[in-house]
Amino acid sequence: MGGTFNPPHNAHLLLGVFAREQYQLDEIVVIPGSTFSPNKNRPQIDGSHRLNMTRIACEDNLFFRVSDREIGPKTVYTVETLSALKSENLENEFFFIAGSDLVVTFKNWREPEKIAKLTNFIVAPRFGTSFEEARSVLMGCGAIDKTVLMLDFPRIDISSTLVRERLEAGLDCRYLVPDKVLMYIEENKLYKEAKAGTP
Repeated sequence: MGGTFNPPHNAHLLLGVFAREQYQLDEIVVIPGSTFSPNKNRPQIDGSHRLNMTRIACEDNLFFRVSDREIGPKTVYTVETLSALKSENLENEFFFIAGSDLVVTFKNWREPEKIAKLTNFIVAPRFGTSFEEARSVLMGCGAIDKTVLMLDFPRIDISSTLVRERLEAGLDCRYLVPDKVLMYIEENKLYKEAKAGTP
């Protein structure tokens, strides 16, 4: 499960929990991405902070493992990460877990056809983007029907954008983000020194 995790929130965690349970996965490997597109609504947060927050968010779930393989000065692409994981774990079957809103951008990723050959996909419908739309994009990039799986996932439209906007406005983000992550945000004065709304 990859993403910017800027910051990680409760919907991220639930996505991993539901995917593991529904498809009997042995482990969820959570991989904060090395880069993300800068714009005024997405403050540049150092990769080490996003990695730390993700580790804190996942620390109480034994089935989650956070990887730092994409954190560093060099951009690491999904195709490179999956290729490395496959070569390091020849006996394992991999599932890329993501919301449909992310998957519909798949054709714009680096070497999407190669990614489609490296992994299965578990797709959760999110933000008004249907599973069928996401599936069509993946099939257009070479994925085959049996490798594209729908996740039965409740509609939880929490996003990192929403969390950042609320933090920047000084609004309460309890119940959106794990409490320990909010504490980390406050202690490190992230997101424009926003107040996380904790007591």
